[in-house]
Amino acid sequence: MASDRLSGSLPDDLRAALLSEPPDDRDALARVWLRLGDAAQPPVPAPDWDALRARLVVPAPAGDRAATERVAADRPAVRSRASRPAWRRLVPALASVALLVAAAAVWLAVPVTTTAPVGRTLTVALPDGSTAVLNSGAVLTRDRLDRRAVALAGEAYFDVQPGTTPFTVETPTATVTVLGTAFNVRAGDAATRVALVHGRVRVDAGEATALLAPGEAVTAGAGAVTAPAAADVSRATAWQRGAVQFDGEPLGDVLDALARGYGVAFAPAPGTPLDARVSVYYTDRPALPTLLGDLGAASGVRFVRTADGYAVRPVAPPPARPSV
Repeated sequence: MASDRLSGSLPDDLRAALLSEPPDDRDALARVWLRLGDAAQPPVPAPDWDALRARLVVPAPAGDRAATERVAADRPAVRSRASRPAWRRLVPALASVALLVAAAAVWLAVPVTTTAPVGRTLTVALPDGSTAVLNSGAVLTRDRLDRRAVALAGEAYFDVQPGTTPFTVETPTATVTVLGTAFNVRAGDAATRVALVHGRVRVDAGEATALLAPGEAVTAGAGAVTAPAAADVSRATAWQRGAVQFDGEPLGDVLDALARGYGVAFAPAPGTPLDARVSVYYTDRPALPTLLGDLGAASGVRFVRTADGYAVRPVAPPPARPSV
């Protein structure tokens, strides 16, 4: 028998102790002892066989139910992951999903804002396939969830893809609504000027509204919209080719546009005629001092350089001649 062959290699005292063990346990314990001897471990002076049996997993022969139960009784009880309630196993996954949902909600709530660099134009591809070319300093804002609505501060040229949902441009003073067209929008704090290249647009300001045909322009502000009038739309969009032009626009809006386009600040003094209408046109972008000199002469103001930008002051009228 295998047990007899193995026990012949054991010390006499160990062989005598093993005689009281079941044959299968005796064979397994003898193998353990011999393996310890092969590893050159020092002999155990007083083997604790009960402790050794408790730590040893002895495979039971097939059909030996009693041995199987004895081995199972010797093993420490370990609760498997599969025995945990299903809802507890799902808690980490549910927590991860909740974090992803919360992060997505925060991301969707933050609008996308694009600003054209000072002195440069910037083309923006919109989610619905439309494009917007921003003039220097213009700011375009859109909601992540609404593919057909933007807000504009400054000047931009839009080429809108047709769609069943109207495309809208919100400015501080008006709303421009289109279904598929190309148009120019200059949005100032006091007024919005829209020039239509092709297609059809509607401009709303408060209760007032106007429909534009190609080659027409309107100005909207203070809850009113001017009647559509023929306009040189190539001149209105000439800024894309480096031109600078203002056509009968309020001085206040012109200063806002120059502040964005040249990256400077203007501080109008009390009495500055901000509602004075001015018109200037340059085929190439001029130096700012040159532009301000012409603008001052056209509007009756003067510009004084300061540490923060320019102070804008009305030109004092000449003193009245004394009557004779």
